[in-house]
Amino acid sequence: MYFRYKITFSIIVSTIIFVLLCVIDISIVSAQVNTGTIGDSNIKPLTAGGSIGFTTQAYQSFGITARQPALLARANANVSFSLFGMHSGLNLLYSTDDSRLRQSMNRLGFSGDWHWIHLAVGDVSPQIGKYSLNGATIRGGYLKLSPGIFRLAVTAGRSQRAIKPGPSVNASRLAYRQWMLAGKIGLGDKDKTHFHIDALYAIDDKSSIDTTQTNLSLSKVTPKENLELTPDLGISMFKGAFKISSQVTVSVFTRDINSNMLDLSSAGVPGFITGVFKPRISTRVNYAGNANMALNLNVFSLNLGVERIQPGFTSLGISQVRDDRQTINIAPKFKFFGGRLVMSNHLSLGQDNLSGTRFTTQKSTQFGTNIQTQLSNMFTIAASYNLFLHQIVPNASVADSLTAGLGQTQTSNNFMIQPTLSIQSGSLVHTVSLSFSYLTLNTNIDQTPATNQTAGMPSNYGSNTYTGTLSYSVSLPSGMGINASANYMKNQSNAIDINNIGINTGLSYTLFNNKMTLSLNGGYNTNKSTPKNNPMISGVQMAQITGNGSASYRLTGKDSFSLSVRFLNNQAKQGSGRSFQEVQGRFQYRHRF
Repeated sequence: MYFRYKITFSIIVSTIIFVLLCVIDISIVSAQVNTGTIGDSNIKPLTAGGSIGFTTQAYQSFGITARQPALLARANANVSFSLFGMHSGLNLLYSTDDSRLRQSMNRLGFSGDWHWIHLAVGDVSPQIGKYSLNGATIRGGYLKLSPGIFRLAVTAGRSQRAIKPGPSVNASRLAYRQWMLAGKIGLGDKDKTHFHIDALYAIDDKSSIDTTQTNLSLSKVTPKENLELTPDLGISMFKGAFKISSQVTVSVFTRDINSNMLDLSSAGVPGFITGVFKPRISTRVNYAGNANMALNLNVFSLNLGVERIQPGFTSLGISQVRDDRQTINIAPKFKFFGGRLVMSNHLSLGQDNLSGTRFTTQKSTQFGTNIQTQLSNMFTIAASYNLFLHQIVPNASVADSLTAGLGQTQTSNNFMIQPTLSIQSGSLVHTVSLSFSYLTLNTNIDQTPATNQTAGMPSNYGSNTYTGTLSYSVSLPSGMGINASANYMKNQSNAIDINNIGINTGLSYTLFNNKMTLSLNGGYNTNKSTPKNNPMISGVQMAQITGNGSASYRLTGKDSFSLSVRFLNNQAKQGSGRSFQEVQGRFQYRHRF
């Protein structure tokens, strides 16, 4: 045991020394090279930065199986640098938990700006359009030109690497190599009056996976192709007080480019279109779009928006898209008495099953209003109400035997009020805050004769939750801060009642011109659960005592360390709960350069 920890300590020390030498060497080189930019660009000859850190931790538990190692040590370092626009980096990590050294080299890339020209090479993630290229990472290049009001952006490269069959590769993870080309051309900035045309083309490389080596006919992995076109229009008037905008993406998506082609010559489709994208029997055309209007005045503002994503809409430029949904948003806002009273409202209406082919339709209604008022310089009140209504409505055109028991309605109401009082007495600032909330949640399930004959489950579930919190804090000119809070929560439902009471207090102190910060916190919390209508299940009551203390010190502008201790005592007062204790201590050092 002694030799194992001795070897571990030696490796950690050696790693830190190696990283320190690298840091010193980079710092010397960086000091010797001119750090100014080249010409009118933002490209610098050499920049370097990063950090190194060392962490040790001790942990002990009583009454339960240890959830962390008894002793743990970690050494980590990261270095990032840029040489004439070429940027890369190195990450190092050693942990006694893994008992090995891990290191990774960041991806190599280039980026630079010169007047209205931006160029990036390597791994780029441009945002061309909300429904076209938005979130996908391309290994290739990105060029953006913005002289005057003219806008042009082009990106191209590999958007997905091939994942080939192997002993440890699940069939669902198989993927073809994918290439992507996307661009934008138009006039004007996005948040002003503008007109842009966005385009995207992506295709899987069929040769990147050898289908003769594996039976892919049983999987859903097929080579895909995607062509998209997006007109994007925005109009801004009256110095931005009134804006309207809209963008619609038309997506032509082929699920399997191995499927048979379609002959559209008789339909009058121009040949240059089929020369770029060849429609097949697995090709589908769908769209997604939105329209928005915004009015901003001194005392009133209004935002209106509608979004619709057709069933089956697919874009290879988005990592994940939720199709078959429509949402309408209305958000008015009022300001009175010079902004001392503000009322914000929001209404959202959504539904799916836009084509009416599913067994059920899900509809959602969300309404919220928030009021904030400042009655004086010392006293403010915030109040809010939020309604959430979710309905699952069976399709009337489907037989009752197929939709029996599928209808459901969920309703949630949440009321909250929070007054806050701030009193300044000399150099002391006292803050007292009270928060109260009331939450109701009800679920109603349609009951038909067929469903009533099954398990006899109740058709209505409901719960009411009351929450109250009282907090106090004071700041002293010496750098000391004191805070205390008490909270109470009561939940009543069909099956169980829950009561929770907690008290917390804390103390913090800064010294040495804010270089050192000391803090100490403690709390007591008790939770009691009482089942209803089931004498076979007894109630459970648990109590927790928590405590933690920490100290941090900033040695220099680049060096800092911290020490923390955490304590948890969990006590089972009633029922089948488990009593246990945990103690944890941690020391951490960090140097930035």
